[in-house]
Amino acid sequence: MATTKNLVLPTWRRVVEQSRPSHWVRIVVMAVLAAFATLHIHPWPAAAAYALMLLAALTATLVDLVEMRLPDLITYPMGFGGVIAAATLEVCGEQWGLLRTVIGGVVYGGLLLVMGLLDDRAVSLGDIKLCAALGIWLTGLSWGALLIGATAGLALLVAEGLLRKFVVVGPARAFAAGPALVCGAMFGLLLTQVGL
Repeated sequence: MATTKNLVLPTWRRVVEQSRPSHWVRIVVMAVLAAFATLHIHPWPAAAAYALMLLAALTATLVDLVEMRLPDLITYPMGFGGVIAAATLEVCGEQWGLLRTVIGGVVYGGLLLVMGLLDDRAVSLGDIKLCAALGIWLTGLSWGALLIGATAGLALLVAEGLLRKFVVVGPARAFAAGPALVCGAMFGLLLTQVGL
């Protein structure tokens, strides 16, 4: 009976009901990091766009923590939203370059695609789409933001994998990559905005 009930419930409700307190602690910490990351983004329409993107990324992170998947309903609009924001800001004469943002998405998504081709257990297709979207947004600020965000995300991903392999007792099992990738992107945004 419980299985039938879970199939009928909308995904968001199922995710909230099946989430654990540790998931919410991660989301709250990441939300604080997201708030700091968007504080120094100018002009304010760009800051609002980044805040919406980070809200979508946090939602994807929660879904990934609970269901081990990154929904297309979140990752595709994140990427398309970044391209639309870049095009809009370029037309308005702001700092973004549409071509640069698209190249950033291809580079970061392509990096994970290569990782996935080398070892199909390393990343999933959802992780690749998430990184393509994050690459678009990170490159919207600068190439440095992409470099810092991608490096931090992949380092956090490796650290979590090593932690699970050597510290956590029990059989090796898959884990959600989305939280590490999103957290790395937030570090890229934050460190770029504070001038590092």
